[in-house]
Amino acid sequence: MLVLHFCIVSLLISFHDIKTHRIKRHNIYVSSLTLLPLIEITGILFGISNFLLYFAIFYISRKNIGYGDVRLSGLLGLYLGGINGNFSDLVTMNCFCWGIAGFWALLRTMQKRERLIERFAFAPFMFAGLALLYIVNEFEGISEILG
Repeated sequence: MLVLHFCIVSLLISFHDIKTHRIKRHNIYVSSLTLLPLIEITGILFGISNFLLYFAIFYISRKNIGYGDVRLSGLLGLYLGGINGNFSDLVTMNCFCWGIAGFWALLRTMQKRERLIERFAFAPFMFAGLALLYIVNEFEGISEILG
């Protein structure tokens, strides 16, 4: 059920962010409320922690990251709690998010032979980072079972 929720929400928010460079706050709030029955208390703590991290980045970077991305970070923390993640998974997820986005921006810059891209939708990369973390954790679990 959690994976289905993730797929629907990630597609809805990502496509809207790509199209408009905006993340609707009501999408985040409704997604968070419908996710709460599927997670444990650690998910709420991860959501708050990730939100505070991105909130700090928002102000340190002089608002170069959108506030919708800050709100979305809290939702990603909730999802991380739903898959029984830990603090190192929170760090890894954010590294994946920023690494994938940085690689994409580098490719786009090299492709167009222009200066760095000033603005792009970050939500798809945030969801991709969490999905990649989930896949990596699943492969680790399979390798432990196989011995």
